[in-house]
Amino acid sequence: MLEESITDSLMVELKLRHPYDVFTTTFTRHEEGKNGADWEWWFVDSTGRKGIGFRVQAKIINFESNSFKQLHYIKK
Repeated sequence: MLEESITDSLMVELKLRHPYDVFTTTFTRHEEGKNGADWEWWFVDSTGRKGIGFRVQAKIINFESNSFKQLHYIKK
């Protein structure tokens, strides 16, 4: 499964399970190139007045090497 497909599936599932307390914005490839994130999450309390936001860069791990190909990971 491609990284984009996994991201899309995750976003749909979050919107279905948490429609009122998790807000998600996905970014286009152009936007991702500028801000470095695939999506932004906002987790909001029940009053809707307090929350915390995260920008997320999705990566697919290679379980055989326990590394991320795109990060040029050096195993110690």
